[in-house]
Amino acid sequence: MYAFLMRHQDSHGNIQTSSGEEEMLSFDPSHVIQAITFHLLDEGKALAVSADSCAEVISELAERFDRLVISADEWAVMENYQRLVWLLRRSKVQVEFSQSGCATLSVA
Repeated sequence: MYAFLMRHQDSHGNIQTSSGEEEMLSFDPSHVIQAITFHLLDEGKALAVSADSCAEVISELAERFDRLVISADEWAVMENYQRLVWLLRRSKVQVEFSQSGCATLSVA
């Protein structure tokens, strides 16, 4: 359903799960912003998202972290709005809305 999700992989591209371990989902900075943008639009919070602000935030996030990771089970029980809140809080991305309904992203 969410093509931008990637399972957490080690340096050899192997999914980090074994029998009895939880499956993990992993978001690199680009996928974090894609997911935030998707949820802002899907939830009707914004009519558009500034592409320039997305590019700037991806660069800033790449300097701060490699990936955000969450268990697949935890993600599965969340509603879309809860996923948006989780992404914003964990990445420390802020959203400002213009009167025209365009969202601009920035890093806190």
